[in-house]
Amino acid sequence: MPNFFHKTKHVFKSYRILILIIAVYIIYFSLYTIIRNNHFYSGEFDLGNMQQTLWNTLHGHFFMESDPTRHAVVVSRFADHADLLLLAVLPFYALFTSLKTLLIVQTIAVALGAIPVFLFTRQVTQSKYLGYLFATTYLLLPGLENANVFEFHAVTMGMTSILFFFYFLWNRKYVTAIPFFILSLLAKEEVGFTLALMSLYFLYVINLTHTFKPRFNTLETKFKKNIKLNIFFLSLALFAFSYSCIMIMVVIPHFRNGPSIYLQNYENASQGISGIISYTIFHPLSILQLHGWNDIKYVGELLVPTGLLSIFSPLLSLLALPELLIDILSKNTFMQSIYFQYTSVINPIIILSSITGFVSCNNFLSLHFKQYKTKYLVILLTFTLLLSSYFFSPLALARGFKSDSLLSTKDVNEIYTLQKSIPHTAIVSASNNIAPHFSQRFEIFTYPTAKTFADYIIIENESQSPSSAYKHIYSGNSLQVYKKK
Repeated sequence: MPNFFHKTKHVFKSYRILILIIAVYIIYFSLYTIIRNNHFYSGEFDLGNMQQTLWNTLHGHFFMESDPTRHAVVVSRFADHADLLLLAVLPFYALFTSLKTLLIVQTIAVALGAIPVFLFTRQVTQSKYLGYLFATTYLLLPGLENANVFEFHAVTMGMTSILFFFYFLWNRKYVTAIPFFILSLLAKEEVGFTLALMSLYFLYVINLTHTFKPRFNTLETKFKKNIKLNIFFLSLALFAFSYSCIMIMVVIPHFRNGPSIYLQNYENASQGISGIISYTIFHPLSILQLHGWNDIKYVGELLVPTGLLSIFSPLLSLLALPELLIDILSKNTFMQSIYFQYTSVINPIIILSSITGFVSCNNFLSLHFKQYKTKYLVILLTFTLLLSSYFFSPLALARGFKSDSLLSTKDVNEIYTLQKSIPHTAIVSASNNIAPHFSQRFEIFTYPTAKTFADYIIIENESQSPSSAYKHIYSGNSLQVYKKK
């Protein structure tokens, strides 16, 4: 036991700056997301439905939620997304059954991604100070912070598992990498495409890096020497790719009784996934006309915070391609925005390629310019990061900071009182921003869904009042409550 405490003390002493960076992030974003939620800035999608899924799972209704298409039925969450990583929150939620649990756990999970970023940076740059810089850069990425703030998503937590998976593969700790591979795969149905490409990236690294010569027999010898690793990486790639294909083409349609509702966001969706792919390949000009500037702006907002360093590591940057194509080809413009969860799979690739891009750029400049110093590149990175944070992040003092979310006149105590008076067995239809607070039940719908048969209707505005079949039982500062007669 004394040896354990000695080791713990040594870890805290060695990594105290990193621990401080992570702690500051956790404290700020836990408080910010909780206050934001208390002031009714969260929605049924995607916070209330996540709590409903966990609550239902705890009470014997595995992975069930309200239909996201606004039909007044409860369906398997598999009809919406295959994000089983959500269940990793279940033990914590069972102990503290509250929306706050989801927000805090998500923030902690995101913050812990700074650990593999720090370790990887320190390893490839031989500088712990650059490790601190990139760990901070990771946590200040506007896309990451906005994903953290925007409700709750398993794929947002998946950023950290992707980073750990990459870090352990880089260090050839293959057995240790497997659990993080599985966690990443479970974050969302399409993450397997990114993991497959990442596995192929390492297949390339172990066979071709520093070994490429004109003589083919050199490469052949190297491949045979690494035969077990080649099989390992090919197996990972095949498994990850197959998993995503099965989830998207078999599992989700099975529970949806039809294709995924999100396919309609793509051109030629009526022909299925093959139709979307063929249209994209054979009609590139139409795609460019439709998306054009918005896509360029989106990519720029992803790359600028790290000083465009990713472009100096093109091979690693390509790992973001599957998720990037899913985003930029969609007709849903939210998917070309850094203010939602859609950047979650891209953010780890951005920070990893920025680190290796930093090394490549630094080596090139040092070799060709005698007056160059590493601090110049550090200054560039710091400048672009702070500038992007000011324009795009949810941090206090940033231009995009919504101070009204902290100064709401709505009274959260009303919610706590009503939560106790409405039984968990009751069917509730509530306004979008109110619904999350009443989602600890089997059936919760976003008003006006279920407005004819819900036991209770909870809305913000009397002008939205339901039919005469409901009796007005409560009028408060923030809420109007009706009960079925």
